[in-house]
Amino acid sequence: MGARVLTGLALAALAIAALVIGATTTVALLAVVVGLSVIELCNALRRAGYQPAILLVLVASTAAPVVAYNRGVDGLLVIIALVSMFSLLWFLSKAGDESPVLNAGVSVFAT
Repeated sequence: MGARVLTGLALAALAIAALVIGATTTVALLAVVVGLSVIELCNALRRAGYQPAILLVLVASTAAPVVAYNRGVDGLLVIIALVSMFSLLWFLSKAGDESPVLNAGVSVFAT
């Protein structure tokens, strides 16, 4: 329990330092945290039997904070549209996949 508390305090100090340094540093830290979280989510989904497009989801999710900071909500809509399109293309082009639409939906959900 002590290690978790120390880790939480260290991450809180890192977040406060990023906020003090500036918006760009905060967005970069957020992109890293989102990327690590998405990797964990994709691993959990794979253990549950789904097949998310991990690379696509990772790239889109880490780009989302940067796009949202620069372009706002319209940029996020573009990210979701691109992930939807490319995940459907990816899973529909694979021969023999049992449930391409389900896995494409899981990929969009994970973004």
